Amino acid sequence: MKIRPATIKDAKNVFELYRGEKYFAGNAKEPTSDYSLEDIKDYISKRSKIIYVCMLGEEIIGSLGVEFHKTYAFLSMVAVRKDFRKKGVASSLINRVEKECKKRNVKEIEGFTSTKNKPMQYFFKKQNWGKGNKFYFYSKILK
Repeated sequence: MKIRPATIKDAKNVFELYRGEKYFAGNAKEPTSDYSLEDIKDYISKRSKIIYVCMLGEEIIGSLGVEFHKTYAFLSMVAVRKDFRKKGVASSLINRVEKECKKRNVKEIEGFTSTKNKPMQYFFKKQNWGKGNKFYFYSKILK
């Protein structure tokens, strides 16, 4: 496996990976990823944001987005292909983010997950992340 920053050429494959995730933030009435292909391209093009992809040969098998701030980094959009879960993909992605944080002198990484996303909660716990406050996520679809 190889971890690298995503490029614009990866956007469609990353979008397809995210599209199947039922635990992404979004409207509770439609609890699937509401990121568009344009959102993914925009995220990739920002200097303060990186989407890392985990490659197996030429295939993207996992991805993770991170926003870097001066004192902390914020994880978002963690997804691993179902047939590669529990094989170290997410851990490899997190390790890459930690390495980049140290390089940028960032001392804390934050992330959130749905209260229904038990696999991600277990993953954070396994990675020795501290559990913070509980929040409600609200969204509104504009018409």
